[in-house]
Amino acid sequence: MTIQIQVSRHHIIPFNVLRSFFNTVSQRNDFHNIRSFLGVVADNLHLYAGASRLDCSVIGPDLIQAGDLALSMGYGTARGSGTRMAPGFDTLEQFYVWLPGNLFIGPNNRSDDPGEGFENHADVVIGSQDFDRLYRTYENMILYINGNENVLSSIRTDLTAIAARRSVYTLDSTNWEYVNGKYRLRTSQNFSIKSSVQKQGSDFNYECSGYTPNYNAALDAAGLI
Repeated sequence: MTIQIQVSRHHIIPFNVLRSFFNTVSQRNDFHNIRSFLGVVADNLHLYAGASRLDCSVIGPDLIQAGDLALSMGYGTARGSGTRMAPGFDTLEQFYVWLPGNLFIGPNNRSDDPGEGFENHADVVIGSQDFDRLYRTYENMILYINGNENVLSSIRTDLTAIAARRSVYTLDSTNWEYVNGKYRLRTSQNFSIKSSVQKQGSDFNYECSGYTPNYNAALDAAGLI
């Protein structure tokens, strides 16, 4: 008998911390200090969309605007101020808070869902190396939000690596156990964790391949765009 369960994408670094970090970077006018991360996001937006099988014939122009905005933020020509929303901001924001490298597929009916906390047992799904990077990023984001600006370079390095992943960590039933009517992640105490990083999904929508940024920093600096 086949049992169907409802699944969804689960954050590892929680949504509320990602949002607070982004807002704090904006308030401190620090986007230029995370340029490499924003550049990777800009270049990969169409890849994220393709891996998610989104209809790029519909959202393609938004992807271009979002990529251009991310690059201009990194070069300091777009800042988090003013009263008018920049074109592409909503799309950029959505892909930022749902970065594939910070998500895994799992059951909805969980007993160990951390809510607005960090996914402490996600190492079972993503491997120890990626887990350590995400946990370090999470801790440093908290420090940065609370006023420690010295950790921003470390956050930038780790976020850049996280953003390089194009697809979410897939569902593997062996990572889960069913106890008292709910699912929970197995832990290192009761499961042999896989040491290798899971392969990225190859189900790519090639209709998204042409929707890459047009932004040119030199022309922008010269006031030509």
